[in-house]
Amino acid sequence: MIDIPEHEKVKIGQMIEFLRKRKWKENKTWTVERFIEDVCSKATYAKLRKFPLKESETYDKLLAKLNLSYLYDDARRNDFLRAEKQCALAFEKENDRTPKRLRALIESYAASGTIFECLTCLALTDSTLSISDLLQIHAWVRPAMKEIVMGQILDALEQAPLSALTPAIQHALVFHTNRNRIQYLFLLIRNERFYEAASLCEELRKKDLTPRETARVRVAKLFLMHHIQPQSFEEEASRLCAEPFFPLLARDWLHICAIHAYFQRDFEKAKPL
Repeated sequence: MIDIPEHEKVKIGQMIEFLRKRKWKENKTWTVERFIEDVCSKATYAKLRKFPLKESETYDKLLAKLNLSYLYDDARRNDFLRAEKQCALAFEKENDRTPKRLRALIESYAASGTIFECLTCLALTDSTLSISDLLQIHAWVRPAMKEIVMGQILDALEQAPLSALTPAIQHALVFHTNRNRIQYLFLLIRNERFYEAASLCEELRKKDLTPRETARVRVAKLFLMHHIQPQSFEEEASRLCAEPFFPLLARDWLHICAIHAYFQRDFEKAKPL
């Protein structure tokens, strides 16, 4: 008999309850009692979110109530794994093909009707998810998609009030690509965590960055100098002009220089702002 792998069962139990709760928020008839009716006891339902059950039948029946299933087909799973790895590589390299590949993957997820795929699709498409929801899904998705979902979390934090970046949320953020580290650097600057940002900026400068990534980090450094070391701003701004990657940051450079000039009350230089 085909069985759900033991190491995935607890995750699936947690995902089932996550989706059941979402439905309950919209429709109060989705109580635990009604959901588990004719499937299992309340004690068993509580257990499957912490320990793997021996048989997969309980998971299958609960998933069916959500109009979902587990992906038992190895060939289909391997197709998803290949597509996810391609998307992850394109995301890391900020490849121009990333949006197209990701759209195709999301469409495949949505059509799958399977639990891992639909949860990943939800994280990538549902703007109503809270930061906590996204972090929870991030813990469940397959390794190749973790950094892409983390990018969604950073996007959500950029749109959220500054108070959203709590110590608990910060502790839960994990990055494995320079792309996400740099996005987090700008998030720290937006949240006026300047000394944390300065430390990350120096850490990033020691890494093997692409010209585009180097330009973004240097822009971040210039912005930080405006805030915490304004006496050295002009020198750093002039130095940047001579860099070979300057065309990649010229517009941002003008914007930051104009902001700095405005705060220095040099209103003539601030005109580009």
